[in-house]
Amino acid sequence: MTLLRRFAIGVIKGRGLAVAETMRNLARNPRRVLDFLKMTDNVAPRPAPG
Repeated sequence: MTLLRRFAIGVIKGRGLAVAETMRNLARNPRRVLDFLKMTDNVAPRPAPG
């Protein structure tokens, strides 16, 4: 479990997002995790940060 959590934190930090807020949002809806990782066909393109 620790390894998965560290991996998730690394992915979130790599995208320049707030870790705690992103983890809370993803935990509420498991489908969002797949969309976040772009593992589904129906993922909408995300605007570039900035």
